Amino acid sequence: MIKKLIVNLVFILLFSTPVMACTRYWVGGGSSANWSATVPTNWATSSNGSNNAAVPVSTDDVCFDGVGAGASNSTLDTAFTINSLDMTGYSNTLTHNAAVTLTIAGNGVNFKLSSTMTYTLGNATTSALSFTGTSGTTNITTGGNTLGNVTFNGTGGWQLQDSFTTSSTGVITLTKGTLDFNGQTVTTGTISSSNSNTRTLTLGASTINLNSGNFTLWLTTTSTNMTFNAGTSTISITDNASCSFAGGSLTYNNLTATASATMNINGAATFNNFTVNGTLTQNAALSLSTGFTVTGTLTLNGYNATNRLIVFSNTPGTVQTITSAANSMSNVDFQDITGAGAANWNLSAITGLSGDCGGNSGMTLSSPVTQTWQTAAGGTWSTLANWTSRVPLCQDNVVMGIAYNASVTIFDSVLRSGNNIDWTGATNSPFWAVTNSINIYGSLTLISNMTYVQSQNVAFNDRGAITLTTAGKTFSTLIFTLPGGSLTLQDSLNSTGGLTLNNGTLNANNFNVTVTTFNSNNSNIRTITMGSGTWTLNGTGTVWTTATSTGLTLNQNTSTIALTNTSATSKTFAGGGLTYNNLSITGSGTGAVIFTGANTFNSFTINAPKTVTFPASATNTFTTFSASGSGALGSITINSSTPGTQATLSQSSGTVSSDYLNLQDSKANGGATWNAGSNSINLSDNSGWIFTAPTANSIFMGGD
Repeated sequence: MIKKLIVNLVFILLFSTPVMACTRYWVGGGSSANWSATVPTNWATSSNGSNNAAVPVSTDDVCFDGVGAGASNSTLDTAFTINSLDMTGYSNTLTHNAAVTLTIAGNGVNFKLSSTMTYTLGNATTSALSFTGTSGTTNITTGGNTLGNVTFNGTGGWQLQDSFTTSSTGVITLTKGTLDFNGQTVTTGTISSSNSNTRTLTLGASTINLNSGNFTLWLTTTSTNMTFNAGTSTISITDNASCSFAGGSLTYNNLTATASATMNINGAATFNNFTVNGTLTQNAALSLSTGFTVTGTLTLNGYNATNRLIVFSNTPGTVQTITSAANSMSNVDFQDITGAGAANWNLSAITGLSGDCGGNSGMTLSSPVTQTWQTAAGGTWSTLANWTSRVPLCQDNVVMGIAYNASVTIFDSVLRSGNNIDWTGATNSPFWAVTNSINIYGSLTLISNMTYVQSQNVAFNDRGAITLTTAGKTFSTLIFTLPGGSLTLQDSLNSTGGLTLNNGTLNANNFNVTVTTFNSNNSNIRTITMGSGTWTLNGTGTVWTTATSTGLTLNQNTSTIALTNTSATSKTFAGGGLTYNNLSITGSGTGAVIFTGANTFNSFTINAPKTVTFPASATNTFTTFSASGSGALGSITINSSTPGTQATLSQSSGTVSSDYLNLQDSKANGGATWNAGSNSINLSDNSGWIFTAPTANSIFMGGD
């Protein structure tokens, strides 16, 4: 008899359906399927029980067993905190509204979604889950459903029981407590645990798929008080757009990435194996803010000889070190990287090419080979047959000076186009069409009998002394990144876009420079030698910015800066408190000219109807100041950036003779005599200006 009872008990345990023990059961019904409904409530105290039990609270275990009325659809319409959730028998739809968080507060409980249900997110991220248990281990079963943002923020623990997936922009955040991936596959936009709370993250044998729906894919920058167990896991990254892996100083097992854009590695992490494979794009890149260590194999592969992967320091001129035990590489370029460790860093004989973009050490890359264009009929830069032996690498000089057929075009869309590029000697007026943003790692020499068209950026990157010969051609946007190097103009520079100096020396060499805007607003070591030419700024917005002048040497020489834009859009000169030679405002049009910084000018001239605004509570100093409108009362307005607070203009000696001014919140001092003129208007809060007797057509309000 006892044996029979035992057998029956075993049978029941093995084959019977477990009974859910919950304090609240979903029974649906009524006109509303909302969790927060009140008449009726859609909740019962037993399976398929009577409707109208109180809605769940933080101590309630909630069941969706799919029995009877409990099979109806439901909507999580407002924030709820419950003890646990079990939807094992549910086969209908749970709609989780946008901006609604469901909190599971229980200790050592279950969170179970059904593989037969439909879980609908109102929003891919804000339809969120939060686990806040303080003890025990909560088991999490998602049943293959896709979640929004998920946060673990308690002193308890959580363990995954099956694959765990969020939307591509979803974030899994471990704020505190213990999260165990339990060897399950995890797919999400971001995993984040960057704080100083006590917490443990265990990956085990999991594969973690991070898709670049978000920029930051992994965030453990602050790893204080974090216990990280990498186990035998693999972190797999699909980089369809620029992304970041901020790994802190933790130790990982394997990381593998497919890169179509720039993947940023931040933090001195250690990896077992580290793999990045580029795709069919020139934009595949690995950017380092710090070095990292690979104790197994470092694998870096570009897609082919033209679409190479580049590995570079995110700060030009600041070298980052990669320490590896073994290397496997093909078609990869390096910039500002030191190769270290036991690996073989002789990459000159690898399958595929290795480019030297400057600043590298501890490695041997492909030897530079001068490449001469071969095809008189023109063609594309990326075609191997058009070159001596290969599409130019960063370190290869490029010779374009051949006899071309008449009216031919060379199309250049290669991101890293070569070292010194020289068109000297080219005949029959070739056409160079730069159809992509390109980088040049040396000098560029154009010739007068060619046509040059540039639709995107051209960036010059070098560590030595290079030159630019424009031969009268007009450029678009130009970027000079020259750590420890210099670029010297060989003739006048004309650009329909902006000019940016990131670092190094730009020497105008006494030639004129015409651009829409000039930007050198950073803290890098850089020098601008302006020479005796005229720097014409014909754009709008911030037309000159050296507002951050740390690290900058400005040799103003005898140059003139001319602001010539005639539109109604304002122009800003952010001078950074530096000393300039001559500046003139010649462009008509109603757009104001705004100055920032306590700057010093030799000659400062306003000779067009204009509103000119100087910075409040700052002094701009002049050797010679001139501002005279004509023909219209108050045709030039000089005021302060803050109404009611004076801006100071200072000239040490002589007489300032002006007329036709509107003056407001302007203080004139320094020792010179400041004559506003008889046709000027003293609006308010001016001092130091002399307003002479008014004419019949002027307004006189007196000096302050």
